[in-house]
This record gives sequence, C-alpha cells and structure tokens, in this order.
Amino acid sequence: MNDSAIVFREATAADMPGISRVRTSVTENALTLEQLAERGITDESVAASFLKDSKGWVAERNGEIVGFSIADRASASIFALFVLPGHEGGGIGGRLFDLAVNWLWENGADRLRLTTDPQSKAARFYEERGWTAIGRSERGDMRYELVKRSEPGWSLKRVCARVFNALWRNPGQPPRTSSRNHARPGPGG
Repeated sequence: MNDSAIVFREATAADMPGISRVRTSVTENALTLEQLAERGITDESVAASFLKDSKGWVAERNGEIVGFSIADRASASIFALFVLPGHEGGGIGGRLFDLAVNWLWENGADRLRLTTDPQSKAARFYEERGWTAIGRSERGDMRYELVKRSEPGWSLKRVCARVFNALWRNPGQPPRTSSRNHARPGPGG
C-alpha cells in the first residue's frame, strides 16, 4: 500500500466505475455486478440516487478510489460502506462512516438503520460504534439501528446494545471488550 495521503470527497456519477470496482473486490459480503443488478443496484441507479435522497463519499489515493460510503436520507440508512482489500485498517472506513452518519443526522434523522452479515468484520465495526442488532432481514442479514445521542437514555441504550450484541454473537460467553471501552480508574486507582 502506498503511503500517499487519502483524499475524502463527495461522490459523483463519474465515480461509479471506481465505486463498483471497490464493491465487487471485497471478500466479505461479496456480490458480482450481476447479483447487484438482480437487487436493482446498478451504476445508473446509484448515480440517480445521488440526485434524489442519497449522498456518497469516496476515499481516493493517487486518484484511485479505495473506499466509499453511501447514505440514504429517505430511509435514514447507511446504504453502503466498503474499503478496497489492502486498504483496510487505516481509518478509511471510519472516516467514510462518520461522513455518512453525520450527514444523516444533519438531515434530520433520529434513528439510522443498516444491514450486514452478522459474522462479518463490518458487524463488529458497527457494534463497536454503538449500533444495536434489532433482528434479521429477509435475506438473513442482521438489521442494525443507531439512535441519535441527544435522545434521553442514550448512554444506557448504548451499554445495553453492546451487551446484547456480544451475547447475540457469542451465546454463553462473556461480552468481549476492547481497550477503548474499559473504564478508567479514578484518583489513586
């Protein structure tokens, strides 16, 4: 991977070939262009959505699209978030995620939704950011929801969401924690 800077910008219809290349290159939640078309997802339909209720962002390195996110204002959902293999783990997905989530909040959403494979790295990515598993989709993916922080009781809901997500993923095992979620000791501790 090249060490040059990543540029984040709003996606346009002209970006669709690069977006499609990233989308069909991933190893988790992999779909071909034909499978996407069967679901009604084509370069043309996504580009048209940018003119209506969706907005997308791309991450570029040396002019190459290496990640993208798309949010849909009408459904208050994260439609897509993908990073090209070999470019994962460097914060690209997190930044694209933040752009999409913040745009949805700015456009009046109080609750956000998305679906993903419950055993994927993406599921853990969302759970670590406070998303709550709320059931299965008709295709078997897990449906997730994120409630805007200003809603009363948000902190308690986030703690409960983490416990629920941990138990859902690993029944009978204690919830997994990460170092950034540990309580810090008080004075003298």
